[in-house]
Amino acid sequence: MTASLELPYVILPYSNIVISDFTEHKTGVYYEAGFAKGLGLEVIWTVREDNLDQCHFDTKQMNHIVWKTPENGI
Repeated sequence: MTASLELPYVILPYSNIVISDFTEHKTGVYYEAGFAKGLGLEVIWTVREDNLDQCHFDTKQMNHIVWKTPENGI
Protein backbone atom coordinates (compact mmCIF):
# COMPACT_ATOMS: atom_id res chain seq x y z
CA MET A 1 0.00 0.00 0.00
CA THR A 2 1.06 3.55 -0.60
CA ALA A 3 1.40 5.99 2.28
CA SER A 4 -1.80 7.84 1.31
CA LEU A 5 -3.82 4.61 1.35
CA GLU A 6 -2.38 3.56 4.69
CA LEU A 7 -3.13 6.86 6.41
CA PRO A 8 -6.77 6.15 7.40
CA TYR A 9 -5.80 2.72 8.72
CA VAL A 10 -3.00 4.18 10.85
CA ILE A 11 -4.51 7.43 12.17
CA LEU A 12 -8.25 6.85 12.46
CA PRO A 13 -8.14 4.03 15.04
CA TYR A 14 -6.40 6.46 17.43
CA SER A 15 -8.88 9.28 16.86
CA ASN A 16 -11.76 10.34 19.08
CA ILE A 17 -13.67 12.19 16.36
CA VAL A 18 -13.36 12.68 12.62
CA ILE A 19 -14.33 15.88 10.78
CA SER A 20 -15.30 15.08 7.20
CA ASP A 21 -15.92 17.87 4.71
CA PHE A 22 -17.92 16.80 1.66
CA THR A 23 -17.35 19.98 -0.35
CA GLU A 24 -16.53 19.14 -3.98
CA HIS A 25 -17.32 15.51 -3.19
CA LYS A 26 -13.86 14.03 -3.11
CA THR A 27 -14.39 10.27 -3.08
CA GLY A 28 -11.83 9.65 -0.34
CA VAL A 29 -13.89 11.56 2.22
CA TYR A 30 -16.79 9.13 1.78
CA TYR A 31 -14.48 6.18 2.36
CA GLU A 32 -12.75 7.72 5.37
CA ALA A 33 -16.03 8.79 7.01
CA GLY A 34 -17.45 5.30 6.50
CA PHE A 35 -14.30 3.69 7.85
CA ALA A 36 -14.51 5.94 10.93
CA LYS A 37 -18.19 5.07 11.45
CA GLY A 38 -17.27 1.39 11.16
CA LEU A 39 -14.76 1.90 13.97
CA GLY A 40 -17.52 3.45 16.09
CA LEU A 41 -16.04 6.96 15.94
CA GLU A 42 -18.05 10.17 16.02
CA VAL A 43 -18.07 11.74 12.55
CA ILE A 44 -18.80 15.45 12.11
CA TRP A 45 -20.18 16.05 8.63
CA THR A 46 -19.52 19.44 6.97
CA VAL A 47 -20.15 20.87 3.52
CA ARG A 48 -19.94 24.27 1.84
CA GLU A 49 -23.41 25.74 1.30
CA ASP A 50 -23.26 25.71 -2.51
CA ASN A 51 -22.46 21.96 -2.49
CA LEU A 52 -25.15 20.83 -0.03
CA ASP A 53 -27.69 19.86 -2.68
CA GLN A 54 -25.04 17.77 -4.46
CA CYS A 55 -24.23 15.50 -1.53
CA HIS A 56 -24.44 11.84 -2.37
CA PHE A 57 -27.71 10.16 -1.43
CA ASP A 58 -25.92 7.96 1.11
CA THR A 59 -25.01 10.98 3.25
CA LYS A 60 -27.93 13.36 2.65
CA GLN A 61 -29.70 12.06 5.77
CA MET A 62 -26.74 13.07 7.96
CA ASN A 63 -26.85 16.45 9.68
CA HIS A 64 -24.16 18.45 7.89
CA ILE A 65 -22.68 21.61 9.35
CA VAL A 66 -23.12 24.00 6.43
CA TRP A 67 -20.58 26.76 5.91
CA LYS A 68 -20.32 29.61 3.40
CA THR A 69 -16.70 30.76 3.56
CA PRO A 70 -13.62 29.36 5.30
CA GLU A 71 -13.86 32.22 7.78
CA ASN A 72 -17.24 31.03 9.05
CA GLY A 73 -16.44 27.31 8.88
CA ILE A 74 -15.74 25.28 11.94
